[in-house]
Amino acid sequence: MSKTFPYYFMLFFFISGVIWSGFVTDTTLLTMNAIVFTAFLALIWIRKELILTMLHIPIILFVSWYWISCFYAIDVEAAILEASRVSSLIPLSLMITMIPKGKYNHILSLWPWTGAFMVIVGSLFDMSRNGRLESTIQYANALAIILLINILISMSNYTRTKSNITLILLAINSVGLLLTMSRSVWVFWLISVIVLIAITPELRKLKALAYVFGTHLLSLIFAALIKQDFLFFVNRVSSIQTNTSEFQIRLVYWKDSIHMMSDFLIGGSGGGGWTALQHLYQSQDYFVKYIHNHYIQVILDVGIIGGLCGLLFIVFFFWQGIQNIKNNKTTNHFDTKVIILIVTVILSHAAFDFDLIYPLIMTMLLFLILSIDHKNMMIQINTRWLFIISISSIILVVMFTWFAVGYNKKSLGIEIAREGNLLIAKENLEYAEKLLPWSSSILYESAKNDVRLGNIDNKQYYYSIAEDKLIVASAKVPRQKKYSELLKEIRNYLLQ
Repeated sequence: MSKTFPYYFMLFFFISGVIWSGFVTDTTLLTMNAIVFTAFLALIWIRKELILTMLHIPIILFVSWYWISCFYAIDVEAAILEASRVSSLIPLSLMITMIPKGKYNHILSLWPWTGAFMVIVGSLFDMSRNGRLESTIQYANALAIILLINILISMSNYTRTKSNITLILLAINSVGLLLTMSRSVWVFWLISVIVLIAITPELRKLKALAYVFGTHLLSLIFAALIKQDFLFFVNRVSSIQTNTSEFQIRLVYWKDSIHMMSDFLIGGSGGGGWTALQHLYQSQDYFVKYIHNHYIQVILDVGIIGGLCGLLFIVFFFWQGIQNIKNNKTTNHFDTKVIILIVTVILSHAAFDFDLIYPLIMTMLLFLILSIDHKNMMIQINTRWLFIISISSIILVVMFTWFAVGYNKKSLGIEIAREGNLLIAKENLEYAEKLLPWSSSILYESAKNDVRLGNIDNKQYYYSIAEDKLIVASAKVPRQKKYSELLKEIRNYLLQ
């Protein structure tokens, strides 16, 4: 059990991730962080050892700088959340390196099954938005990149298994990718499949090619039947141009963000700084929480210091991967070249979207990178270090659980307010205020709820409470435009 504990936990993590929206929401992210650190604590007590690689150095530096940025962040609350988003990379990376070598392939082979689950559930329950399949992930492009990873894994698996089940999984994931209508991922799909065939001799055999292309063709037919439109693919592909509105607005985001980057180049503005400051740099009216380019986003958050830590992590991986190829080292039945291809696809698409803000996708990337052979060092944990790690882990478990309860109350309050139960919503939001006194976003949501109560009851009392909350929220994040705008509206009303 001690040897297989990391394996079973990672199975649990990836299965939970596809059910739990990829851990992208505040509550799911923080809850999973608490679970991850609890599992890590249990593993340390069971094994009393760690397996370290060179990759752990940039991971620890990267996460540490996100937490350091909280001390100078434009928006402390947002910075804490973004630091929390990357925090589990440390324990997860340590657990991944402790998985028995023969089990890596089992986990990679699980992913197409989870993808098939998302496609089937999403299709059956019409979990789509604007005609694009989102399933449990709740964002079409993020789902698309997960399904593309699964397609490449299924094709690679087929060279070993020659199994009909593998082809079925390939087909289901392909249907799902078509239903996401994600043009950018479709482009990566075409390129990566061609490259995979080129680097895999088994896939270049006529029979394998026939099965793979036949499966893709059947997937297109099934997707067309589900869409009830046999021209959907042609119409969508024909719209792939550099002058599409989606691509053009991304260019605007990137251009505007460069101006902000120059003002916060060294250490960044802290996580979430872009959200608070974008109105000061934008060349036209828009609002996006994330910049649709993960590399620019990281530099905006933690500057070139954090960016270099991330770059070092990537460079270490490619250097080790190339060394393994030169030395003809295999990677748990998966060719190192295939792993490098999949990692390259993920990293390339991250330059056009915000997939990697999903802890599930970031962990998939982390798992792939650590699945190749790395030089490692086993460290026995003595009593002193066991005590230090245990206390640190317990503190983090308590902290993330506390945060999760607070943000769960916030989300409950917002949801209840939408249903019209404003007094119950007020109770939840004010409870969240007490749990997370540094939060400005909870004060803002609570103030909005008070304004709605004032509108219904026509009582100035509620407007005064909302004003007080917004004064505090604005003091926490002085340059947050939406706080000052709502505060101005309330004051204008009170002066009438």
